Amino acid sequence: GIQDERLHEVQAVFVTLEKNRELCGCIGQLSPQMPLYEAVASMTIAAASEDQRFRPVSSVDLDQHQMTIRISILSPKERVLDATKIQPYTHGVMIIQGGKSGVYLPEVWDVPQFSGDKELFLNSLCRDKAGLPEDCWRGPHATLYVFTTQEFSRTYKRPSHGAYVQIAYGAQEKRGSDSKAPASESKMWRQMEEAWRFYQDNVSFLT
Repeated sequence: GIQDERLHEVQAVFVTLEKNRELCGCIGQLSPQMPLYEAVASMTIAAASEDQRFRPVSSVDLDQHQMTIRISILSPKERVLDATKIQPYTHGVMIIQGGKSGVYLPEVWDVPQFSGDKELFLNSLCRDKAGLPEDCWRGPHATLYVFTTQEFSRTYKRPSHGAYVQIAYGAQEKRGSDSKAPASESKMWRQMEEAWRFYQDNVSFLT
């Protein structure tokens, strides 16, 4: 079983999948709902099979393409009264207004169309993610929250015989210095990889 205490902490997690460096799935939890090791496994499969913006990841994708998995562990959300408190590249942002909501993770700041521009970032969050007027973040009826993430990523190239021939590992605080993954993170990855292999073995049933 999973023994490390940190992996039993109930934390919010997002899992992002990329195929050949292009987004192909992203699903997560804005509020903590389950232990970290369970959340990572669950969101890994959900991102591969349940993101309605993309077709499910298929066995062909797994055999023929480079797949990258990014795990983002979210800090508790903090309400901010206005956008001046939002720090580009550091904060993820959630907006709520009139029963609608949207969220962008911190890595979205890196998208070329934003390149750290706060106004463009927030306009898109309102318009494209929340379905709200793009300038609603300026008004008194919008509620803004910020959070940070700890991000981990691995890239896999899986040939038809099923072996991994390339594994690139990165673990760092968002916009922080590189660090070696402690044992608890290695265990988390093993749990995620069990879920990922389960998806690979059962992709025809899940999609």
